Amino acid sequence: MRGTVFPADAARNENDKLSCLGAFWSTAQAGPVLSDVVFVLRLDESELEIEYPLKLVLAYQTGDEAPVIEINAGIRVTRNDSDASGPAVVARGVSVGKIDLKQGSYAWILEVDGVVLDEWPLVVHPRAE
Repeated sequence: MRGTVFPADAARNENDKLSCLGAFWSTAQAGPVLSDVVFVLRLDESELEIEYPLKLVLAYQTGDEAPVIEINAGIRVTRNDSDASGPAVVARGVSVGKIDLKQGSYAWILEVDGVVLDEWPLVVHPRAE
């Protein structure tokens, strides 16, 4: 299984499609930030039809403090087309809402079944006066 995670200004899941706006940013100003987080998984055929624990975390890079956000869920990927074969890809957006970030280095972390699949760095600068 492979995966990626990244922030977006807005993400919407509809009819097995993901739409996102303002994606892939890696800097922000300190203070309230409105954000969603997007993850994409690529699973081999042997990994389908299995329930996996999934964790999305926004953590400080220093690792000394508790995560800012931790979202725990389960994910099971099935195939809609019985004639399809090969790997399957699933993309989902999760609404996070307003996050009050202080200056520093963070990372969005995607973990599935206890394995970190991706980390997206986020640097928060002081708010311009």
